[in-house]
Formats: sequence, structure tokens, C-alpha cells
Amino acid sequence: MRNRTSSKPDFPIADLPQHEINDILRRADEHLEQHPLLHAPSLLSAPITDLSWKLQNLYFMQAPLFVVKGNGLREQIKRILNLPIRVFGYKQIRFNHELLELVGLMLVQLQEIRLQAESSIHINQVGEQRQDTLQMSSRPHDSSGDI
Repeated sequence: MRNRTSSKPDFPIADLPQHEINDILRRADEHLEQHPLLHAPSLLSAPITDLSWKLQNLYFMQAPLFVVKGNGLREQIKRILNLPIRVFGYKQIRFNHELLELVGLMLVQLQEIRLQAESSIHINQVGEQRQDTLQMSSRPHDSSGDI
């Protein structure tokens, strides 16, 4: 068992020279830049409105019931067929309704995740621009080329 009262840290990163720390951080940045999730525009450009439209279509289907849209003979037959389905298929109808509500909530969450991802991308871009500006301003000016 280790003595927790020792003043030596578990990870002696402070003992490393600054150039080694910078090298480790640079390698980590390069590894992260190669990660496929960071460069997945399909996740951010997925048409959420298409999903909303499809969810709305599912809602109007009213499965397992027949959708009645008029007053013709065909629609009257559909109304008659819907009666036993409503009586004996109540659990299925309730399940479908709850499932549609769940998918709707998931769609809202997906939209929020997309907004957060877009916001973090913007924040990262601003941070990179500031870092570039700081690096440019901290470089020593070379006056040997001046006339």
C-alpha cells in the first residue's frame, strides 16, 4: 500500500522539461485531429427537418388503425374495421402513441446536441484564431531584412 502523505505526485509531469511537455501536447493534438468523430460533417449536416417531417408522417398514420380521410364507401368500411382494432388493439395503439412521443423527445435531444456541437466548433475556431494571434505576436521580429 502506498503512503498517501508523501509530497511526490503520482504523475511527475512537473519534472519534465517544457519542450517534452509541448511535444506530448502536440502529439495529443495531432491524434485528436485524426479522430473520425471530429471530422464528421454528416453528423452536423443531417437534415433534422427531414426527421421532424417523418415523425409527423408516422403520427398521422395512426397505426394499426386505418386512416379515414373522407365519407365514401371505402372510408366507411375503414371506420367499421377500426372498431374492433380500437377495442382489441388498445395496448398496441397506446404503445405506438408512447413510442411516437419518445421518438419526438429524442429528436429534440438530437437537435440540442447538434446546437451544442455547432457551438463548440465555433468556440474551438475562435480559440484557434486567438492562439494563432498570440503566437504571431509573441514571435520575435526579424529586422535583418529591413533596408
